[in-house]
Amino acid sequence: MADDPSLFDQFEQWYANCRDNDALDHKTKALIGIAVVLIGNCEPCTERRIRGAKRAGATDAEIDATLAWTMAIRAGMVQSLYRRAERHVHD
Repeated sequence: MADDPSLFDQFEQWYANCRDNDALDHKTKALIGIAVVLIGNCEPCTERRIRGAKRAGATDAEIDATLAWTMAIRAGMVQSLYRRAERHVHD
């Protein structure tokens, strides 16, 4: 499968279609990008995405809010998993 170069071409086309879709403005896409790479634990990606968001017109307050909201959502996920795991400990 990885030997088929058309798969990579297909991915690049799909990625371009997503990127170039006008349903979301560039700044919104940039802020979503920050959240995604933050959850993915990619520090250099996060730094690049923050620079990109600034170029897209995001303010420091919008970037801070994106970072905080992403952290809050992730923390909620961990809390939910903790509660589920805790039930198994006491079975």
